[in-house]
Amino acid sequence: MPTIAEATKSADLSRYDVSAWFGLYAPANTPRPIVDRVNAAVNAMLKEPGFVKFIVDNGGVPEGGTPEDLGRFGEGELKKWKTVIEQAGVPKM
Repeated sequence: MPTIAEATKSADLSRYDVSAWFGLYAPANTPRPIVDRVNAAVNAMLKEPGFVKFIVDNGGVPEGGTPEDLGRFGEGELKKWKTVIEQAGVPKM
């Protein structure tokens, strides 16, 4: 299968923004102290040289942040892909 650049014969790939990402979520109403403790542990792990090397060696970009950061990012992704799906005319299931 050709890459997007090959299929479109275009050097302008700035309109394409597709990536995989992972986030760690907890059930609704999880007490904030527990969320904060897990978040701190994950952020610490994302600074461990061995783990960072593993992520980078596999094509990833390790990023940490707050639960609110992840919430904003996720909302942005939902909005982006909703627009893409609507514009493409993908039928609702």
